[in-house]
Amino acid sequence: MLWRRECPVSLAVLEGYLTGGNHQIVLTFTNVREFAGPIGAGVIFLTVRPFLQALERMPHTCLKEVTIVAEEIQAAVDAFKPSRELSPPHHLMWPVGTAR
Repeated sequence: MLWRRECPVSLAVLEGYLTGGNHQIVLTFTNVREFAGPIGAGVIFLTVRPFLQALERMPHTCLKEVTIVAEEIQAAVDAFKPSRELSPPHHLMWPVGTAR
């Protein structure tokens, strides 16, 4: 069971939503660490493993978030160079008509 705001959502419902709408869940180091976090707190791996396996089966993509801050800072620095317009890193650009 996952929580979305105050509403619990089963893994089956989430997977159905993703698959039915041709969506993907975005996996990052941070959100995978949050799923696996109980292991570091002494919870037996076998209790967490089914959730990790269910997550792995869902349609997903991965985002390498580690470099985002450095790329954002470099883009800001580059914006101050003469005759140079701000060119945000590709992961900061959103297609027209999509919500952030």
